[in-house]
Amino acid sequence: MSEDVVLFGAGVADRQNDPWFFKNVMKKYMLNYIYDDLLRAERAVKEMLTTSKISYTIVRPPQLVDSPLTLDYIYGENDNYLDGTQIIGREDVASFILRCLFEEKFSSVSGKAYNLNMTRKLNVKVDNMKVLKNILPYHKYLIFRLITSSIMFGVISIGGVGMYYLKRLLFPNVDLRETTTSNFISNKVNKV
Repeated sequence: MSEDVVLFGAGVADRQNDPWFFKNVMKKYMLNYIYDDLLRAERAVKEMLTTSKISYTIVRPPQLVDSPLTLDYIYGENDNYLDGTQIIGREDVASFILRCLFEEKFSSVSGKAYNLNMTRKLNVKVDNMKVLKNILPYHKYLIFRLITSSIMFGVISIGGVGMYYLKRLLFPNVDLRETTTSNFISNKVNKV
C-alpha cells in the first residue's frame, strides 16, 4: 500500500502547555484566521483521504528554520504535543517524513497525526517580530506592537517604582535630588 504524508502547521490543535498570552490573545485574536484555515484544511484533507481509502500520515512541525540535521526531534501522536523548543529544522522534518514513509512502525497505521518538536535548542536567530509582520494583517501587527510596547513600558515603570522603594528602604535619609553619586559616596566614607 502506498503511503502519503501531509504536512500541516503545529498550531492546528490546542495545546495545554501554551503560554496564556499566546493561547488567549495571539491565537484567538491575532492569528485566528491562520489557525482556522489550517484546521479547515486538515479536516478537508482527512475527509478526502479517508473516503478515497488512501493511506496517509499527517506531520505537524512547529516553526521551521534553516539548520543542519540534528535528529534530536521528538513527536507525539494525534493531539499529544510534547514540550520542546517550538522550532525545528527543515532537514529534521524531512528525516521524520522519510521515517513515516519507510519504517514499519509508522507506515503500518494510516490516519495518524504526529506533532514534532525539538529537544535541543538550535543555534539560529528567529526574529519573531519580522515573522509576525509578514503573516499578520498590518492593523493587527500594529495592535500587537502597541500591546508589547505598553507591556514593556509597564515593566520599566514598575522597575523604576521598585527601585525607588528599594532606595527608600536601604537609604531612608538620602535625597537623591540633592545628592550626586560622588557626594553620596564621600559622605558615607567620612561618616565611617
